[in-house]
Amino acid sequence: MIQPPCTLFKKHLDVLVITLMLFFAGFAIGLVSPYGQAIVENARNRQIDVTDITGNFQMIAQNNGMIAAMGWVGWFVFPVFGINYFPPSVMIYSVGASFGAVASAVSPANLAISLMSFGVLEALSLVFGIAGGLLFPKYVALKLFKKPVSLSETIVDSGTLFLYAGAFVAVAAMLEAFLLNPATMLFAVVMGVLITVLSLWLIVKYR
Repeated sequence: MIQPPCTLFKKHLDVLVITLMLFFAGFAIGLVSPYGQAIVENARNRQIDVTDITGNFQMIAQNNGMIAAMGWVGWFVFPVFGINYFPPSVMIYSVGASFGAVASAVSPANLAISLMSFGVLEALSLVFGIAGGLLFPKYVALKLFKKPVSLSETIVDSGTLFLYAGAFVAVAAMLEAFLLNPATMLFAVVMGVLITVLSLWLIVKYR
């Protein structure tokens, strides 16, 4: 049975706490360290066509979708490909640090616009993705300590979180692509604020 986000996070509060701790650890790194400056410089040097809304949407959605998917796939591939694919590392250095780097590089007004137009939705998508992946090591840990846990329930809950992650990735990517284009920036801000507020209201309402 598919459950709303608040119900899942009440059920797996430990996973939510760990995910948020990883996010804010990364945020602090991006905010004050040279690592965050490198992220900003890399973003500034990237050449993009701001008028190519479709192309930018695809690029952003693919990038964030891959990061969210790493929350699950990373547990299986990091022993081969290295620590950069380890889901907690992904949350710290690819998600939290990126948000921290942006916060350190833009004005408070631009930060507020970015957060309310697409940033909150993007953060939610990646939190859902990483948290969904953390349910599997939680399952293994509970099994090792002989605690009652259901594999089928774990799979359903994890899959549900990934479903939410995918939905938020797509919406956030669309809004960010519109925000990059000066001709559609106002539309992105207005729609982004409305969708963000509605999403948060629905998450809180259905708990």
